Amino acid sequence: MKKHILIADDDYGLRLILRALLDSKGYEVRCVSGGEAALDAYANARAAKWPYELIVTDLGMPYTNGFEVAAKIRGVGDSETPILFMTASNEEIGLNERAAELTPFQILYKPFELDEFVRRIECVLAQSETNCEPC
Repeated sequence: MKKHILIADDDYGLRLILRALLDSKGYEVRCVSGGEAALDAYANARAAKWPYELIVTDLGMPYTNGFEVAAKIRGVGDSETPILFMTASNEEIGLNERAAELTPFQILYKPFELDEFVRRIECVLAQSETNCEPC
């Protein structure tokens, strides 16, 4: 069965690119434009017994940001689904410390190369299956 990935980002163009890229690699991808839509998609997938194996979320989305999405997911008792945070800000104060409360997680800084994005997706998914060292 294909790996099930949720991507939440308010940048429509980036969502299109990432979805096409991951589709071409054989992943089942759902893209949403914001945090509330991500939480709805997450809840619906769990209810359908086909949960996401990875959540990729932008930290800088308006209204409900990536940290809030992750905190709510962890708040419902899901401490295992890995989260890949994307951010354009490498100067956010306490970024690693704040994200560390929401493990397992990874941070990918924008702009990034598409091959780096795929490598991180593959690494995070492999890590969650084998409990190996972080990527």
